[in-house]
Amino acid sequence: MLRDNAQPLQGYQPTTKATLKRQRIGMMELFGVGGFSFHFGYALLSFFWFYADFPPGYDGFHRGVAQAFVFIGIPVTFLGIRYLHRAFIGNSNYNRLLPAFFILALIAPCLVLLFQLGIHFSLPVYAFGGLTTGIAGAYFTLRWLDGCGSARVHKYLRFTSAGIFGGGVLFLLANLTAPLVQPVFAMIYLIASSLLLVFLQARTGRDDELVIKSRKELLPFAKEVEPPIFVYGVVFGLGFALMFIQGGWLVLAALSAILLGAGVVFLLDFTGAKVGITISQRVLLVVTVAACLIIPFGPPMLKAAGICLIVASWAAFNAINWALLVQRGVSHKAFVFFSIASGASVSTFGFLLGWLIALVYAYTGFSELFLTPILLLLVFLLVFVVMLFYPESRHHGTLETIDVEQDALQVPANEIGEKALFRMRCEKVAELYHLSPREQDVLNYLARGRNANYIQKELCVSSHTAKSHIYNIYRKLDIHSQQKLMDFIEEYPVEVQLP
Repeated sequence: MLRDNAQPLQGYQPTTKATLKRQRIGMMELFGVGGFSFHFGYALLSFFWFYADFPPGYDGFHRGVAQAFVFIGIPVTFLGIRYLHRAFIGNSNYNRLLPAFFILALIAPCLVLLFQLGIHFSLPVYAFGGLTTGIAGAYFTLRWLDGCGSARVHKYLRFTSAGIFGGGVLFLLANLTAPLVQPVFAMIYLIASSLLLVFLQARTGRDDELVIKSRKELLPFAKEVEPPIFVYGVVFGLGFALMFIQGGWLVLAALSAILLGAGVVFLLDFTGAKVGITISQRVLLVVTVAACLIIPFGPPMLKAAGICLIVASWAAFNAINWALLVQRGVSHKAFVFFSIASGASVSTFGFLLGWLIALVYAYTGFSELFLTPILLLLVFLLVFVVMLFYPESRHHGTLETIDVEQDALQVPANEIGEKALFRMRCEKVAELYHLSPREQDVLNYLARGRNANYIQKELCVSSHTAKSHIYNIYRKLDIHSQQKLMDFIEEYPVEVQLP
């Protein structure tokens, strides 16, 4: 390890794995997991469940076409957000978009509720509801992944897996109620998620000076991971569509399998298991391939089990890859909302393609004559691209090291700029001296030479609040002038890896 030019300071204690394990989950992190769970519960209801038997009077193929608009809206929104980042850069600007996306997210539950009350619409109207749901769902997904970083969450994998698991529980809870009440539950979940998102953002803040301009900057190995992610998306989309086409009890059973996939990932992270992410991807490969082979050749119950395995793999896959995207964005000190959008779109485009393939299968009516070769081809492609593009474990860390602190210690020296080193120092000081998230925000400005008036305006707080945070920082660090604070941060030791 290579230490920068600064000398170790008195009282400096490096962060150890034991220290990290002793860290308790803070209130902001609990709010974040709860809000993400509400969002995911809304998504499961609006993306899949409402369309299982709705709108009635149409066969599975036509309902599937209407539902496909959900999965058109998601990747298109991801890319739209990514390429419009210059127009909406900054917390204040993209926060203003929330009410508009909130209204879009309400359309599908409102259509279902009106139908339950006896007001019917044509199929294109329900397809439009699916499109708006996909657009809003993509926006809120990115907002919550960004909220993960804003809440100073150290265990990103725990955040994503717990959120997906909690969403599955909320989905099952809604299904215990009458059909008329279920869209009301979706609205309640959406409102709760939005309120917690606003609450979290207002109290944590985020330095949005940096925006990653390319996928290569976010993931230097993007060319290696994106082809497998795309093919995984195709398989998952096909599996979900087969679940939808079969209908009935299988939809509920398969969506419940999300608890299995997310729960396994959560337990691995919670217990501190040292499982490499590359290894986990290959375990998912084995499970997914086995499921694809069971579906065309097994009896009906085994086919259903295969579809459930695909859904469980999808939950685990998203928990791992979302956590990785957030971790990379935070470790690069970039504005996560925009930086991960293009990476998140890759899998969703594959999901859309898989869904469309299944619709062709449903429309042709060729049964296994069409489905079997498609699944076998996907098995071959999946094995091929994973073995070809995932050859090195250096592409990922371990499940327990999806952590901003440990990641910061492992960034190659030639990839760390002055701004990144500055933020790393501030984060280490904030952790060592037990600064609150808001005090860490103030520290970032103080260490750059900003005064109380500037901090007050930037953080939208009162003059008294800004001065109170400054006083607390000086007291905790036992420093009595801003210049000494700036020198302290500049000289604070940070370890970086040799290139």
